[in-house]
Order: sequence, then structure tokens, then C-alpha cells
Amino acid sequence: MSREADIALIESVKMQRSRLSAALLFGGSQQRRALPNDRRRIMISIIIAAAVCAVCVGVSFVTDLIASMSSDSGSTSLFGAR
Repeated sequence: MSREADIALIESVKMQRSRLSAALLFGGSQQRRALPNDRRRIMISIIIAAAVCAVCVGVSFVTDLIASMSSDSGSTSLFGAR
């Protein structure tokens, strides 16, 4: 009987140690809970919208840069030599 109690105590201590190490590595259970689906969708939408805006600004900048280079192509070329 005492051997079974010892085994149960050892397993209990193992479980507590694993829970403590998981909490130390990954945070408490309140911190590990996932965001609700609607908040997750909003965050993903905001990130995608920011990425699309950045791409649009980049394309506009490159297009304007190429247009200004082509209008000044008579004076200098891309590498500074004629």
C-alpha cells in the first residue's frame, strides 16, 4: 500500500514540475489562450491591409523614379556615362 502511495506522490510531483516548466516557458494559462476568431480576423486584416499599402507606395515610388529617369535620359544615363 505504501509503495502505491509513493508512486502516486512521485507522479504528482512530475506533473507539477512539468506544469511549472510549461508555465515558465510559455506563460500562464490566461496568457496562452488564443484570441477569439473575430479579433484574429481583424488583426490579420489590418496586417494584410498594411502590407498592400506598403506595396502600393513602393510601386508608386519606383514608377515615379523610372519616369523621372526617362525624362532626364538626355542629360545622364543610369550609370553616369553617355
